[in-house]
Amino acid sequence: MTGTLSLDAPQPIDERVAEDPQPVREGKRLPIAYAKRQGVLVAQIRDGVAEIVARPGLSSLALAEVRRVVGLPLKVETVGAQQSDAALQAAYEQQTSET
Repeated sequence: MTGTLSLDAPQPIDERVAEDPQPVREGKRLPIAYAKRQGVLVAQIRDGVAEIVARPGLSSLALAEVRRVVGLPLKVETVGAQQSDAALQAAYEQQTSET
């Protein structure tokens, strides 16, 4: 599995979700039940890399499934459970309001 590692200071999650330079298309968005259960969110796609945020302890199987669904290399940022839950809620509420 390929991935990228960035040493740059990360943007706060809420800013990245709101900014979203390339929207996460419906086919690349994880089902909400899966995203909540695993604690993982595709925050944005930038330069052909899916930037995801995840709670600590994301399993390698869940990471492989995210990679399969998005079909792109992943850049993973681990955040606390509370931050992850808030980002998930904001992203999926935004999706609901757009449909």
